[in-house]
Amino acid sequence: MTKRFGHWAIVAAFAAVSITGASPVPAQSRGSQPLFRSGVALVTLDVCVKDRTGRPIGTLGPVDFVIFEDGRPQDIAFFEPADRLALEAVLLLDRSQSMYGERMAQAKQAAIAFMNALGPGDQVGALAFNDRALWLVPWGTERGQARQAIDALSSSGQTALFDAIHIAMRALERRRAGDAESRRALVVLSDGHDTGSHLDFEEVLDATRRSSVIVYAVSLRTDEHGRPLAVPYELAQLAFDTGGHTFTPRGRTLASIYEEIAGELRHSYRLGYVPERERADGYWHRVAVRLSDPNAIVRTRSGVLCVAAITPSSGLVREHDSRACVTAATTPESPPVLSARHVVTHPVRADVELRLSPLVVSI
Repeated sequence: MTKRFGHWAIVAAFAAVSITGASPVPAQSRGSQPLFRSGVALVTLDVCVKDRTGRPIGTLGPVDFVIFEDGRPQDIAFFEPADRLALEAVLLLDRSQSMYGERMAQAKQAAIAFMNALGPGDQVGALAFNDRALWLVPWGTERGQARQAIDALSSSGQTALFDAIHIAMRALERRRAGDAESRRALVVLSDGHDTGSHLDFEEVLDATRRSSVIVYAVSLRTDEHGRPLAVPYELAQLAFDTGGHTFTPRGRTLASIYEEIAGELRHSYRLGYVPERERADGYWHRVAVRLSDPNAIVRTRSGVLCVAAITPSSGLVREHDSRACVTAATTPESPPVLSARHVVTHPVRADVELRLSPLVVSI
């Protein structure tokens, strides 16, 4: 995902959009979020930066980053240092029949390791799925009770993977962290392809691209000799489009993988910029982040789609009048046919003062 460009580390960035205003108040600490005036669309990007050994780089400032949209440099209007945002995550655990035995035991250990790696202000839920989805660990569950619930998990049934991802995405989109801004993520663990969902992959992919949730995928697929197989393309696509990552064990424990994911999420930066031009053209606008350190590995999302307004009756917008950009995948050849005003994945009233929040459209 990362390319070399002279002395710059380049990464495509997929933008999570919110309605905000002209000038932020500098962030001070976790839970202290910048305040904006409404009326300007701020595009926000979660950016993971690591060195060549895989360790997070957490000492960078706004002067170290350059954001480009469609090849044009953009002024950084918002910067949140690493380790400042609280995390809200859903662990999605496959409990189908094929997860019986050692796989299930490793999955339980990995989920507990992830929880142990979180900070006191972070929130986690766990959704177990086979042909149905079950909230194993609801939001706000005390960590000790959560570990007991995970330890009691058993395997049976088929794999309704797409349905479970959609349920988890909707739960994350509806989350509120009080007055605190948060980073939201979905960590998927499965050992196979979908075999029992009502939704198809395109529906799930569309909902995921319209959200600001980061998707990580851990695949336990093996061949008949027990050798690891590549991550299913559906999970790889979701991770790529949202700025997440995919993993197969290949000599590593699941617990170590989950600890790495938790570390990435807790040490990523958040950058924001106000697009130079007003546009609601239905086209995909590519976004790139460059970093001056040639040894840095940078990962984030890949672009932003700006469209005209969708009315509340369409089922996509559930708030008052708003303007901005909907993040979704399309091509210039097939822009959506919509009506006249702008709309965004984080709809808000245009006449109010607000804090940055993880509001998104319910799909």
